[in-house]
Amino acid sequence: MLEIAVEVVQFKLLEGVSENEFLAASNIMMKELGSLEGFIDRELLKKDDGSWMDSLHWESMDAATKAAKDTLKLPLCLEYFKLIDESSMVMSHYRLSQHFES
Repeated sequence: MLEIAVEVVQFKLLEGVSENEFLAASNIMMKELGSLEGFIDRELLKKDDGSWMDSLHWESMDAATKAAKDTLKLPLCLEYFKLIDESSMVMSHYRLSQHFES
């Protein structure tokens, strides 16, 4: 069985950052993020209160933790991170235990 790792990052945008600006940076960042070893997929979610959650799936916990470090060196990822209020950010990593589909 594969060891799928799920990275969950909850955050708010910096004051003055528009949703369109943020989503554009998110799309551009995928050029780098999607090429990292072990990347499977990503979902970006928004709550009605304006907070966000980034959910990423990785092929292993090692790939997830390495990618978390590697993104801090990638220019397009850094441009995306500049739009996030770091004081609001909470990152967690989980191991996928069960997955259900209809």
